[in-house]
Order: sequence, then structure tokens, then C-alpha cells
Amino acid sequence: MKSVIKLSQLSPVLIRSIQEIVNEQSICKLLYYNDNDPLNQDDLSIPADFLVKQGSDDQKIFAYPFNPEVSIDDASHLRIFYPEGDFKERVLEYNGLVFDIIVSKNLWLIRDIDNNLSIRPYEILSRIVNLFYDRDFGIGTKVNFIKYSHTFVNDHFDGVRLFANLVHFKSGKK
Repeated sequence: MKSVIKLSQLSPVLIRSIQEIVNEQSICKLLYYNDNDPLNQDDLSIPADFLVKQGSDDQKIFAYPFNPEVSIDDASHLRIFYPEGDFKERVLEYNGLVFDIIVSKNLWLIRDIDNNLSIRPYEILSRIVNLFYDRDFGIGTKVNFIKYSHTFVNDHFDGVRLFANLVHFKSGKK
């Protein structure tokens, strides 16, 4: 399923997606804390804008794909980007939006809020789907999740790729 979007909407949709995420405490904790009990750590200052500050050691959210050649310490990252697009006249007909949840293999197994064993990338995936499900961004766009897949990155990182289409409508209407 392909959607049509004006070129002028590419940046606002990506920025709005990031803004929604940095305002969600549990996603921010899952990305920020590199231990096996991230959800029971101290709350972060919300919005957690430091998670998107370019060049910062605390940057965990990026608007571009992961570099598989990168050599860094244990970490969790969220990459949000458009994988490709096709032009049709003066609009972009594209295949969707991708959320890459990339986590060091050492950080996959965690304890959830109730101290049960859980898998960090799937906890992040679940919270992203719940955060965006059936919500109007306020700019005439909703995220429609299609599927997810496991993605091998390199010897140190693996991930989960969440695929979505954007559904466009006039603001205030669904």
C-alpha cells in the first residue's frame, strides 16, 4: 500500500514522530538506560530532547538509517526514516516510514516494570505502536503500521524493523 505525500510534509512528519517519542517516558528509558532494568530507573526529564541532540553521547534517536560499520559501546538506538520514494507529478508516492529499533545484543534481555523477563526491542516496538495507533499528528497524518521484521545489523547489534504507511486526510477529520 502506497501513500501520497507532498514534499513539504516529509520533514514535519519525521519531526513530529520524534517529538511524540521524546515525550513518552517508557520509550525514552528503554533507549537511554543501558542496564537490564531500564523501566525501573529514575524518570527522565520529559521531553527528553537530549536523546536527539546531534553529536551528543546521549543521542539515541536519529532521522536516518543505522551504520552497520559503526563501532560503539552497548547502546539502544531508534532510527526513523523514509526508505525510498517514487515521484508522481509534484508529489511523492512512497512506500512508507521505517522505525529501526537497534539494540546491542548484550542489552536485549531486560526486566519489565513488574520485574518479569522481557525483550527490550519488542518492548520498544510495542510502545511505539501503542503511542501512534489511531492518532492524528495534527498535520493531517496518521501512522498505519503494516508489519515488523528482525534485522541483523552486525556482530554487536541486532534489531527490529517496524514498517508503516502514513495515511493522509484533512486535519481534524479521519
